[in-house]
Amino acid sequence: MKQNEPIEEKKQEKEEVKSLLEEIIREGARKLLQAAIEHEVNEYISSFSDTTDEKGRRMVVKNGFLPERSILTGIGPLNSPE
Repeated sequence: MKQNEPIEEKKQEKEEVKSLLEEIIREGARKLLQAAIEHEVNEYISSFSDTTDEKGRRMVVKNGFLPERSILTGIGPLNSPE
């Protein structure tokens, strides 16, 4: 059995490194996706910046009255930019 012990330790070390690497990759992907969504929202709002109602108020604006929501993806939730 002692012959198997070093193999088990190496396997556990590889899993820990893999988990850390996966966590770093997931966080990077989450940040990229969050930035892409924010950029898309800003482009959409700016494309309608000239659209107004009969009182001259902008029809498409970013701020609203609903509570802030987070988007849940396969890699985890996206937080609002700070």
